Formats: sequence, structure tokens, C-alpha cells
Amino acid sequence: MNRQAKAQSAPADTLRITRVFAAPRALVYRMWIEKHLMDRWSCPTGFTMPDSGADLRPGGTWHATMRTADGVNLKLQGTYREIVPDERLVFIHAWLGADGKPGPETLVTVTFADEDGGTRMDFLQTGFDSIGNRDGHGEGWRECFDKLTPLVDALGEDAEAVAALVTRGLIEGSYDPRTIYRESVESSPPELDEI
Repeated sequence: MNRQAKAQSAPADTLRITRVFAAPRALVYRMWIEKHLMDRWSCPTGFTMPDSGADLRPGGTWHATMRTADGVNLKLQGTYREIVPDERLVFIHAWLGADGKPGPETLVTVTFADEDGGTRMDFLQTGFDSIGNRDGHGEGWRECFDKLTPLVDALGEDAEAVAALVTRGLIEGSYDPRTIYRESVESSPPELDEI
């Protein structure tokens, strides 16, 4: 199956990105809820994720720190609005200012659907205060999703391969799709080429 990535036309305050993965829906959904997986792809190229955590339930909060190549920490946070395992995540997304207070909020909705033997992931972020802000987020999310694709491919459908990666200590945790992530890390996760 050909992977697709497209930005669809939307109002000025809206960002919409669709990707199709050659992987089951449960795996693509898991990439969004398991800390050790999400930390590997959910920041743009050249950034790392030294800290993150979440209480994956409606009303639960999440936080993350992205570190630039220059060592500058950029903090963001939000609250989960809706969680339907393997189907839908809805959450608030807000950057924290230098004073630690949240800036303007946007609403992110990610849906997962079966398509052509794989999974279509529809990403929608609404409520941007400017076209520049929307476009900057679009660039960042596309870079994130470019990192997500090979990770999904590496894990694939083979549960035995995933178990072997856990056994070898290259990735940690259980593989229950309902797993939530809460801890913080001080070092970057292994690089994809170490898998």
C-alpha cells in the first residue's frame, strides 16, 4: 500500500493532515498513547523529548518538553477531552510561555480508521490565532509524522518482533493498547536505527 500524506484545504484557523499507514489501527493508536513510543516521534527533526507524561483519561492532563538542537526547552501541555481506544483522541494543546503560563489553546482531534488493509490517521488541529501559527504547526507536525512512519513500519504487525525488542531492552513497557504513560525520562530513547 502506498503511504499517503496530504494537507487538505481548511479554514485559516484549521490544520488538517491525513496519513495512511501499512499497519493495524491498534498499533497506530498505540503510537499516540505509549510514552516510550510517543517520545521517539512527537517532536520535529533536530528536537528531543527529555520530559513528558500524561494521565490518559477524559479530563486528564498531559505535558511535554521539547529540546531544540541548541538546548532550548519548549514546554507544552493540555487536557484530554475524549478518548476512544483505537478510534479517536481529542485534546487541548497549548505552549507555555517563559512565565510558565499557557498561551492560546488549540484543539487536536486524531481519528484512526481502517483503510486498504492499513490505517488512515486523520489529524485536525483547530483554533489557531494566525495563519503563520497554523503553518508553523503544520510544518512541525509533518516532520513528526515523517518520524512516526518508520517507527510504525519497524514495529509492524509482528507481535513477536515487538516482544523481542522489549526483551533486548531497546524499547520498554507493555504492549496493551490501553497503556497510559506517566513517567519522565532524563535521556533520549534509543534511535530508530538501533532497533
